[in-house]
Amino acid sequence: MNSICPTFTTISDVAAVTAAPFHLYSHMHIGDGNCFYRALAFRYFQYIRKDAKRLEKARLVAQGHKDLLFQAGFEEFAFVDFYDEYMSVLNQLHSTEGLLGLLNLDEAQQVAVMENAPEDHDLWLVLSDLMLSNAVVVHLRFITSAHLKANADMYLPFMDDGYTMEMFCNQFVEAMDRYD
Repeated sequence: MNSICPTFTTISDVAAVTAAPFHLYSHMHIGDGNCFYRALAFRYFQYIRKDAKRLEKARLVAQGHKDLLFQAGFEEFAFVDFYDEYMSVLNQLHSTEGLLGLLNLDEAQQVAVMENAPEDHDLWLVLSDLMLSNAVVVHLRFITSAHLKANADMYLPFMDDGYTMEMFCNQFVEAMDRYD
């Protein structure tokens, strides 16, 4: 079975990522139907950026995302821009200056953010930027879809209404701005 996130090798790894109180991530809620993926990205990036080994492992795993997407039948033109933006964020997690550089802020704005902001505010700003946030969310949706398709036999017994995995992923996983 393909693992899309082998960083989590034990249940305690998963618990460390998910145990934070919900209110800490409620600011990721915009009401556009993408809040789950945005909050997941925020917490995942927040978790891996604090440890150089985790960050490097996450980069290596993400480099395999293209192969996973190809195997799931995605065309490169459909995912490459989202993948590139995801990798840009991932590659800049080690530094506030790098993350803020993705936002095209002027020097005064960057200094103000770095001097007055709480921890991880740079990451919050990146995931509040509509273009970057949507790119990260689409990439995560595509990776989720690829994983479901690769492991369809495991998930199909839980589906209602005669959906195939392809239909389910197209309608509920890959589609942006869904509220159901």
